[in-house]
Amino acid sequence: MGPSGRKIRKEQSLGTNDEKVAWDLIKKMVTNGETKPAEPPKTVVQSIDGFLELEAGRGIAESTLRSFRKFLCGNPKRDPNGSYSTTLLEFAAHQGKQYLQEFTPELVAKLIGSWNVKGRALEVQHERLKHFFKFSYQMKWIPENPAANLKRPKVQKEPVYAFPKEDREAILRAVADDPFLLAANLTMRYTALAPVDLVFLKPHNLHGDRIVTKRRKTGNRVNVKIPPVLVERLNRLPVQAGGNRLGADSDHETATGNLRRMMRPYFRAAKVYQRDEHSEVVLDENSEPLLGHLYQWRHTFVHMHIMNDTPVSRIAELIGDNMKTVMETYAHFIEERQAQLDTAAEQSWNGESLEEYRLT
Repeated sequence: MGPSGRKIRKEQSLGTNDEKVAWDLIKKMVTNGETKPAEPPKTVVQSIDGFLELEAGRGIAESTLRSFRKFLCGNPKRDPNGSYSTTLLEFAAHQGKQYLQEFTPELVAKLIGSWNVKGRALEVQHERLKHFFKFSYQMKWIPENPAANLKRPKVQKEPVYAFPKEDREAILRAVADDPFLLAANLTMRYTALAPVDLVFLKPHNLHGDRIVTKRRKTGNRVNVKIPPVLVERLNRLPVQAGGNRLGADSDHETATGNLRRMMRPYFRAAKVYQRDEHSEVVLDENSEPLLGHLYQWRHTFVHMHIMNDTPVSRIAELIGDNMKTVMETYAHFIEERQAQLDTAAEQSWNGESLEEYRLT
């Protein structure tokens, strides 16, 4: 109890529930001439609320905020019986930790180990967690950053390959009777726009025979000429409620998710599956073939320009990215290119000088 007869509460004053420690702190403050106690430590709830509020205030994208919200405190609309990763809020409750400063590096590592995500999702969530604790430390909500020395998770990445010629033809045949999906697939085929860029195309992005827009991921400008047939098809599509040609008046996660779901039966009907570098069909954990997906059109666009010997710098401009990404992410080996590589190898031979080594 304090001098006024009230119980000293950690969250209100001194940062401790221990009465002896509290009085020692008061004596120390009196000795040092301090007139009011230090700010109490932030609870996990207060830290999460403060972080989300401040990030929203600086103009962070709503989709990024949702991503933070999902792993920090969960989506309030999610299925309570679903198999989700433990949120920071849930983990703190399970561990009996009320204050953010109670998190140690070991506890943060234990939280990461409880996540039910893998691949790119694991990388993104890991970076979000590091950002949250770094932000909290910079705001002086915690005395130390327990995530400062976290190493990036080791993720086995399955490369995404371009559609081979037969798959390209099969997909376009499968959606031929659906004007919307045919236009969507043709647009990705001839522009390399990602689905997230595609669903936000508006009439003003169509400039005669070209599409001019900005990539949502990089912010880079894209200006790419398209075939007359595609121009006609895009102009005939009705404008959606949000003013978009190929998407609805909704956030990009919903719009792209809807587009992916619409395409699944067509990929299945066309028997278009994901393939590895040996052109073998990739199987999931249940030994079922993984269906192809729309993002492969972007890889296909890059591959076809490589086949036509377009300089990498120009490809990067066309797709709104950089040369490093073109070579490391999109320029995967495809069997169709082997003939070109063989020809290039043969052209490097010097037939006359090799003759002297012929067996007699």
